[in-house]
Amino acid sequence: MNGLYYQVVNEIRTQYRDVRYIILTLLLPLIVYLLADTINRASYISLGNKWQIYLLVAMTSLGLMSTAIGEFSIRISTERSKGWTKMVRLTPLPRSHYLIAKLLSQVSLWIITVIVLFLVASVFLHIYLLPITWIQLAIWLILASSSFITWGFLIGMLGSATQPVATLTLLALAVIGGLIQPINGLPIFISQSFPTFLILDNGLRIVEGLPFKWIDVIPLVIYSLITGGIAIMLDKRKKD
Repeated sequence: MNGLYYQVVNEIRTQYRDVRYIILTLLLPLIVYLLADTINRASYISLGNKWQIYLLVAMTSLGLMSTAIGEFSIRISTERSKGWTKMVRLTPLPRSHYLIAKLLSQVSLWIITVIVLFLVASVFLHIYLLPITWIQLAIWLILASSSFITWGFLIGMLGSATQPVATLTLLALAVIGGLIQPINGLPIFISQSFPTFLILDNGLRIVEGLPFKWIDVIPLVIYSLITGGIAIMLDKRKKD
């Protein structure tokens, strides 16, 4: 456990030492949120009185997912190209500790991202929710978004193809899952099979006080196990 603790501390220090990465990670979701609230407002207004809540949940989900699949996969790719993961493998540190430390350091950044977005939504966009609702929504979005960490690991092993594959994956998940704009023109069963839709749907249920659909957690776990399993196979086959 001491080894895991020190590895977590090291990952957090390394992550926050890169100021440009932190600023970009925090600013990008905020900019996208504010742009969607102005440029693409007409698409959301069609939802009625709940459009601001929909936008809040969708943009927060998109922000957390983009760091897991986008920035995180690039970090993994960079570390592999520099031989860092090979150095880690030569130490007594279990591979599981290395992966858990990565996840926990990412969660710490997600917490800050959620706080920033929620403060902007409350102070500047005048979205008012009960404190317990803010907390429940934050917990759900962070826990659900952690399922994308395995996606980031998998895409990060693609070398020079990491960035384009991450971008295309993000775009597909965001568009088909209803994050960029309300689902329109696609068969509903296709959208409902995407993890982004499941996260968005339960997020809206939390805000509206509707029963939580625990069954939606199962597909998120399955997606995570599949991508994580493939990533582990690739990691064992390619020794950097």
